[in-house]
Amino acid sequence: MADVTITGVTVPERLLAAALVAAALCLFGTPAAGATQEPDECGRLQVRGRLIVCETGAPFRWRGVTGFRLVHQLATGDEAGARRYLEWARMTGFNLVRVLSTAGVLFDLPPDAGLAALPAALDLARAHGLYVEVVAVVDSAVRRYDWTAHARAVAGRCAAAVNCVFEFANEPGHGTQHERLHDMIVVDREASQAVDGLSILWTAGPSWERDDAAEPSGAFVVRHLAREDGPWENVSGLHRLAALSERLGKPVVSNEPIGFDEVHGDVTGRQRTDACDVATAFGALGRVLEVPTTLHLQAGLQNDDPGRVQRRCAEDFIQATTVVPDEVVLAPRQADAPGSPVARMNRSKVAGLAVGAAGGNGLAVAFGVDGDPGIEWADGVSADAVIDRGAVRVWRLTLPSRVDGGSPWESNPPFPPGREADGFEDREGHRAPLASAWGCRQHRGRRRAESERTG
Repeated sequence: MADVTITGVTVPERLLAAALVAAALCLFGTPAAGATQEPDECGRLQVRGRLIVCETGAPFRWRGVTGFRLVHQLATGDEAGARRYLEWARMTGFNLVRVLSTAGVLFDLPPDAGLAALPAALDLARAHGLYVEVVAVVDSAVRRYDWTAHARAVAGRCAAAVNCVFEFANEPGHGTQHERLHDMIVVDREASQAVDGLSILWTAGPSWERDDAAEPSGAFVVRHLAREDGPWENVSGLHRLAALSERLGKPVVSNEPIGFDEVHGDVTGRQRTDACDVATAFGALGRVLEVPTTLHLQAGLQNDDPGRVQRRCAEDFIQATTVVPDEVVLAPRQADAPGSPVARMNRSKVAGLAVGAAGGNGLAVAFGVDGDPGIEWADGVSADAVIDRGAVRVWRLTLPSRVDGGSPWESNPPFPPGREADGFEDREGHRAPLASAWGCRQHRGRRRAESERTG
């Protein structure tokens, strides 16, 4: 376990992290009762503007993780392994797993076997307090099957479960998918037909053309950001997804970012990183921009027990998503616009900086920090560090108000669209009202805090 030195005093990183999060919770308040957002509490998920919400209308904070083999595990009798992975996911703080209903590359799961095991997988996940995003059409060019009928059957089983979210196709433009699915208009049409008449939260799948493409879409949108330019560019892609969400007026989820592994991809040849500050950045930046992320783990491809690095990255990701109570909806704004709370910074020292606000409070996230970013805050802005991972820094802000009571930067435009491109697995074959005041309340913590970090 690494230690951190502050003004000459060395303290364990775990204790420092806990103290910083407690300080943030003192400003923003703690999550409301029931903020675990289990399916039995939150109910069937819906869309309201740019947010995914519970049946009550409360924002659902998507904290997803890859768990591709869940259905396959139950289809092949590995219920113990499935339970072990789901227990780890829930205790870490995730509330959703992304799974495959069929596969022919990562593992052998025929469509009929996947359909037969899917209801049990949904029930098991619900028993663990988890939602399931189930992907219907996978490897349609590798295995010959009626993927239109299969998608409709998956959607029907999904609609029968309160904890199911439907994704029509995984990376439809990939070479492992049928050539008809390389046309994003076709993907949109086929996905719409699959869910026609069903009460279900659904998405067609990621674009294969550009991050800010309007198709494929759905009730909500998913995108797989490009990985080849490195982890900080991958993180920065959340800005493009925020702009897409604003333009479409729908929620957008970063559904398969760069993955985390025990060793860096330079060693394995995979598009992976072992830098947990990147996971922290995904969690914090996504919270500011209202663009959630499904954390992608190497262990999640086969639902193996995550190693020490992946466990730590997952914990850091969850911690970063919870520095603001779930009911608070932040308005993202440009950090360099007139009236911004950031007066100046050394741009050569940061890959990106984002700010978000609700009322007189805010959150700022700097990522890809290399040295002293030289950030100076505008007059009247109070900033307290709540996360400092070296390359990622998060501050809670107290903002001055104008005479009319509004934030001085509420009128700034959202982040503009940026570079376009989608990645794929290793290149291988709206606003909700604030539910409560942001006061200092006793920190009850999340269930995962009951066990200390061991990694």
